Amino acid sequence: MERSPVSIKGAESLSDSQVIDALTQMPNESIYDGSRMAQPDEVWNYRRGDGFERALCLANIWKARHPGEGIAITSRGGQASIRLGSHEIVWETRKGLDREIQL
Repeated sequence: MERSPVSIKGAESLSDSQVIDALTQMPNESIYDGSRMAQPDEVWNYRRGDGFERALCLANIWKARHPGEGIAITSRGGQASIRLGSHEIVWETRKGLDREIQL
């Protein structure tokens, strides 16, 4: 997370809901094949990403803005979900990773 400042800086002028909207609007296409993951800054720069990659990008931005809030990311069954307090966003993922991350 600490190595991804571009996405944080790029989203600086956007509200929380605008960041979520911007990531939701991005094509659900990774820049990498298979299970290789794009980093948050790659998602932000290329303006596209698999659902799991976009969830990591959102977590990176959210944690910088709200360092005390917990974040949970789950990837299972073709869906990546991210829980940010009372918000939950679900995107499709094709990475084939079954993971649960708590930040």
